[in-house]
Parts: sequence; structure tokens; C-alpha cells
Amino acid sequence: MTERTKPFALRLSISDITLLHLKAHQQALSASALARKFIQNGLHEVDPQAMAERLLKAERRLKSLEQAVLENNKHLHELKQPVDNLQQMFRHLLETLTENSQRRLP
Repeated sequence: MTERTKPFALRLSISDITLLHLKAHQQALSASALARKFIQNGLHEVDPQAMAERLLKAERRLKSLEQAVLENNKHLHELKQPVDNLQQMFRHLLETLTENSQRRLP
């Protein structure tokens, strides 16, 4: 069950109200819902600066992981040719041994 609410009024400048409506529209919220969200976040100590820092840190980690994946992919492509060469050499060896064993059979 949700906690009961009570109306609360506050004064804002016209430019702040306009900005609030604009941001609310961008997030598909009403201006009241967005204002409520801002106030609740502030009351529950959701620090926008700390959140931005966490997001930047996560973005840097993702970039680092992306770089590691690209490097691993590059190394895999570099290994492909030697592995293909070894496979080809093994096939030739197997064919040669098979031919030699068949020649020895009476």
C-alpha cells in the first residue's frame, strides 16, 4: 500500500516553470510528477553530481572493455593463419601416413 500524500505548493520563476514543463515533456511526465521526482530525489540524497560521476566511471569501464574486446579480436585474427597452416600440415601428414600404411599392406 502506498503512503498517503498531501498537496504542497511552491513558487518558481516563470523561466524555471517553463524549463520544468520542457523537461517533463521530454520525459513524458507531467510537470507535477517531474517536480515530485526532483524533490524526492533531493530528500533521499540522490546527488546528481555523484550519479554523473558513477555514470562516467561506468562509461570508462565500458570503453576499456570494448578496447580489450577489439584487441582480443585482433589477436584471434592474427592466430587464424598459423592455425590454418598447422591444420593443413596435419592433413598432409595424415594423408602421407595413410598412403604409406596402405602401401605396406599386402
